[in-house]
Amino acid sequence: MNEAPGDFVHANGIRQHYLEFGSGDRHVVFCHGITSAAEILADRARLLAERYHVVVPDLRGHGYSDKPEWPTREPWSGNPLAV
Repeated sequence: MNEAPGDFVHANGIRQHYLEFGSGDRHVVFCHGITSAAEILADRARLLAERYHVVVPDLRGHGYSDKPEWPTREPWSGNPLAV
C-alpha cells in the first residue's frame, strides 16, 4: 500500500490507522462497514469538521490497519476505543 494519510495508534497487538478532522470538545466517531475503510467516510467527516472533532478509524483488518492472521471478535471493540 502507499503511504497512509492520517495516523496510527498501537492497540490490542495491532497498528490501527485512523483519519482525523476538525477540533474542539465535541467528538464524532464514524465506523465503516465490513469490507470497507475509513476513506469511504472522509467526505462526510469533512462536512462535520467545522463544528466537531471527527475521528474515522480503519477497523481491524481493513484499510491501512494491520490484518491479523487469525481474526477474533474480542479485540474488535477495543481497537476503535483506543483511537
